[in-house]
Amino acid sequence: MQYAIKPVSTIKSLLAGCITLVLLGTVFFLPDSRAVILGTLLDQIRGEHWYRLELSSQLIGQYYSKTWINTNNQIVFTSTLTFTLPSAGTTQINESLTFSAHKPHVLLTGNYSEHSDNKLFREISLQQYNSDPSEPQNKRHLRSTGQTHSTQQSYNFVITSDQQSQKRQQRFTYTLEDHLGLELWLKQQQPKPKATLSTQYFDFNKLQPKSTTWHVISNKSSGYIISNDITGDNLYVLDKKFLPISFSLDSLFKLYRITREPTQITAKTHLLHTSNLHVPVTHALGDPTTISSLRIEIDAISANVLKNNPSQTIYQNQGVHILKTQQRELPPSTAPTRSESLLNSQAAKHPSAVDTRLEMLAESTLYPINHPQINKLASTLSLANKSDKAKLQALLKFVNTYLEYKETKYPLTLIKAIQSQSGDCTEFADLLTTLARHFGLPARSITGLAYSDTPTPGFYVHAWNQIMIGGHWQSVDPTWNEMQIDATHIAFPTNSIDQLKAFATIPFMRFNIKNIIRSGTDNF
Repeated sequence: MQYAIKPVSTIKSLLAGCITLVLLGTVFFLPDSRAVILGTLLDQIRGEHWYRLELSSQLIGQYYSKTWINTNNQIVFTSTLTFTLPSAGTTQINESLTFSAHKPHVLLTGNYSEHSDNKLFREISLQQYNSDPSEPQNKRHLRSTGQTHSTQQSYNFVITSDQQSQKRQQRFTYTLEDHLGLELWLKQQQPKPKATLSTQYFDFNKLQPKSTTWHVISNKSSGYIISNDITGDNLYVLDKKFLPISFSLDSLFKLYRITREPTQITAKTHLLHTSNLHVPVTHALGDPTTISSLRIEIDAISANVLKNNPSQTIYQNQGVHILKTQQRELPPSTAPTRSESLLNSQAAKHPSAVDTRLEMLAESTLYPINHPQINKLASTLSLANKSDKAKLQALLKFVNTYLEYKETKYPLTLIKAIQSQSGDCTEFADLLTTLARHFGLPARSITGLAYSDTPTPGFYVHAWNQIMIGGHWQSVDPTWNEMQIDATHIAFPTNSIDQLKAFATIPFMRFNIKNIIRSGTDNF
């Protein structure tokens, strides 16, 4: 069996995504928002700000933002996030949004780019356009300058990776008032602690605005302490002008406002040292495919970051933390179709469950389910009139044979992996997620630990999938061609911040194997 160890490059991608996610929709480059919206104090919003970025109390990068008015009197927000990690090089993420000079200040253009060691990984650009050629010229001009209050605007997107571009069109509403909704609320309402507000931020990965809810923790003469529900346990400390002083996230990330660009960054954090990305065990477990259940004594740190799921349970026995993993039986072959599952399962009747299924069917830049390359692959598969389980079996076998396992120094886009027909366990998992969603199966990629006895016995970082079959999540492993994963798979939480917490904890995890069940027999 081929054992895949997830390389540091993919963890760097996860870190980049996390940092970008928590900074989206925040106010790290925004002064007095009401002045911006009212158009009376535009000169005051010009300026630039520097922030020091720390991971586990160690300097890893910087965040720079700038706001200015261009020659067309349009309001422009730009930001640059740069961080360096050992064994993973330097990542730089640039974002910009430009809003019309005229009310209601609609979004006109935007750009997102991500570079790894000066190599372009992905770029996304957007531009507003008029989708109705029959619209009168005078109204068309007003629309282009943002003077109409159209409920939705039309946008062209160009997504570029691996020197190939894909075009998309979207319709949505996103204005300067949306972008600065939090600051306007704080300025006008002066909300008290426990007050909440739902606002929007622009998500380049989803190619559309998304919503988040802000919570006021403290309101003092010196400023505010607030948090949002985008991800993780976060706190923003704002001064009385609503400009952030600092930001913290789950004791992992911290941003501090500074007066100038940070000095040269030398990353020393242990997080991405390859040799640390496993949890050793004292003796070999043998063939993991024969293991149907494990009972592992774990430390308190591991118990805090690992979560219960259908295949694993964390509990205490006489003060000792225990992790129990177990294979789950596959749904019967007569399981209902996806549509029937959505309509009939008890879980699907809960609104949040429906939202989860829709989210796990959605297209994104990470899972381009309608990309020409994906359509081409899908056309080679004959899945019409097959049950969901049969579709999954066919897709699992296809991905396992289509890709050749190769570790990569730099992150691969899924399209690059398809073109080269190679990748690590992450590319195997992401290709299966994308193809499954293409064929209407809710799917997600899972990161965690899985056992290998090489190079030394232990649990190594790995990636696999969860696919919804018969209204239930079924865990499968395309790298190892497992339709039913063995019990040595230990999943990390699906929340990206909780995943990073788990990664940061790996060097401190301690596993003591207490019991193995193999082929229905208690081995010890």
